Amino acid sequence: MVPDTGAAMLKRTPAALPFASFNTFTATGALAADGKEKAHIEYVTRGDDELVMRTLLRHIPPGQWEQFVQELSRRIGFGGTTSNVEAGRPDTTVDPQKLAYDYEREKPGDWDNYRILPLFPLVFLPAVDEKDPPKQAIDLGEPRVETAKTVLTLPAG
Repeated sequence: MVPDTGAAMLKRTPAALPFASFNTFTATGALAADGKEKAHIEYVTRGDDELVMRTLLRHIPPGQWEQFVQELSRRIGFGGTTSNVEAGRPDTTVDPQKLAYDYEREKPGDWDNYRILPLFPLVFLPAVDEKDPPKQAIDLGEPRVETAKTVLTLPAG
């Protein structure tokens, strides 16, 4: 431990993170014959997105997490309703940040024509104009592994 002399000090921040950076989205559920979709969704993040999630969870009172997750779910492309929100403590940084909730939606996708969509979150990428392509590298954020997995049990027939 360095004694506090009251003098300003500069320290170099390591270039690499002390852990692998990732985002994992998992949805497990079922689609009923009447078109009602029910699923349990888990989102686990480590890295830059973790920092954003922890900051949001610290600034939003736990009593409003249900409302926050409903809006988050809508913004990543899910128009149904959310409930039973569980979140890891935002101040416990030893483990990745976890957010889990139940999700329901009536007749997802183009249900009337037997076309449904998997529960995958939207992927936000910068727009590129082919007529005026970028002249330098496009910043996609920190290097990380993005994983999205959906297991959806379909009704008979």
